[in-house]
Amino acid sequence: MERGHRQSQFRAGADPVHVYLSIAALGYYYLSNHHTTSIIFSREFVKSEELKRWGEHIADMIVSYLRV
Repeated sequence: MERGHRQSQFRAGADPVHVYLSIAALGYYYLSNHHTTSIIFSREFVKSEELKRWGEHIADMIVSYLRV
């Protein structure tokens, strides 16, 4: 994050702990609730392609937040 800020690619003042907690929360909720959400949305959220898509979504959300 510091390097990204120095290179004017990331916003100033983003708290690395908040970013970490956001990543952890997005990952944990998805996995800990996959049984319920799979039933509600009629999708198998632990299939490898679903897990890959979710990981890409998390990365996109975090990088979008950090970008200037």
